[in-house]
Amino acid sequence: MKSDWSMNAGKAYTIIIIACFLSVVPSFYVYELVNGWGLLVNGTLRLELDLGRIVLFLLSIAALSCLHELTHAVGYVYIGKVPWKNIRIGIMWRSLTPYVHCMVGVRADVYKIAGLLPVIYGIVPLLVGLIGDLKFFYILGVFMLMGSYGDLLMLWILRSIPSGTLVKDHPSKLGCEIVEEY
Repeated sequence: MKSDWSMNAGKAYTIIIIACFLSVVPSFYVYELVNGWGLLVNGTLRLELDLGRIVLFLLSIAALSCLHELTHAVGYVYIGKVPWKNIRIGIMWRSLTPYVHCMVGVRADVYKIAGLLPVIYGIVPLLVGLIGDLKFFYILGVFMLMGSYGDLLMLWILRSIPSGTLVKDHPSKLGCEIVEEY
């Protein structure tokens, strides 16, 4: 089995951006079909925006993005039994992207679960918005799900690694390296 299960950032971001474009329009159509109150008018997106809503939305995205990364760390610590001292949390300032890096190897199933846990920050607001007819929460959920596309891509890359295989975060790419085969 190969030892490098990663993807360079350029290829990963290209796939993620394409996935975002392909999912935005259908997500607005779903909202329109369920709630039918005119989010789309004659094929044009209609949003009521003011400075307060924009600031609240951006602050919500920032807070949930940090919580998203913290949830990865919590997954490593509580599911994978990794000590907090082996978890690095930070921000890549060039792209304003928060990140978590597990410095030690964990079983592949732990790595996958820790990668999947934060998807909840997209699913919950999306469902609250859809069920409650709340545009703000729905759009927040759509954006947070798109923010999880990197995690979902990583899970796709790792789908054939057996659960008991010991893996470690790749130091510079999306994905991991196999430390010890199962």
